[in-house]
Amino acid sequence: MSEGVESPSPVEVDACSTNPTVSAVDDSAIAADEVMTADVVTPEVQEEHEPLSWKVVSIIYAGGVFLCLLFAALHALKVDTVKGFWIIFAPFLPCLAYSLHRWRLQVQEKAKVD
Repeated sequence: MSEGVESPSPVEVDACSTNPTVSAVDDSAIAADEVMTADVVTPEVQEEHEPLSWKVVSIIYAGGVFLCLLFAALHALKVDTVKGFWIIFAPFLPCLAYSLHRWRLQVQEKAKVD
C-alpha cells in the first residue's frame, strides 16, 4: 500500500452497539490469529468462590426495612414530601425474613462442617 493511505479497519463498532463486528472490507488482510474470539471460561476452569454470605444480605435488607419504617413514620406524621415512599421499601420485609432464615441455615451447616 502507498504511504499516507490508511487501509479500512476490518473491525467496526456500530454507533448503537458496543459489540464490534467484523466487516467484509478486506478478508484477506485478517490473519487467523487476528480473528476476534469471545473469552469463554469453561466450567472446569472456573475457580471456587466463597458461598454467598447471608449475613451481609440480611444487613442490607435490614437497612431497607429501616428505611421503610422511617418513611412509614414520616407518612403517619403527615409529611407530604415523603408521602407513600414507604411502599417502595415494603418488599424488604419478606426479603429480610427469607435472608435471616437462609443465614440461620448457613450458620447451622457451617457448624456441622467444622
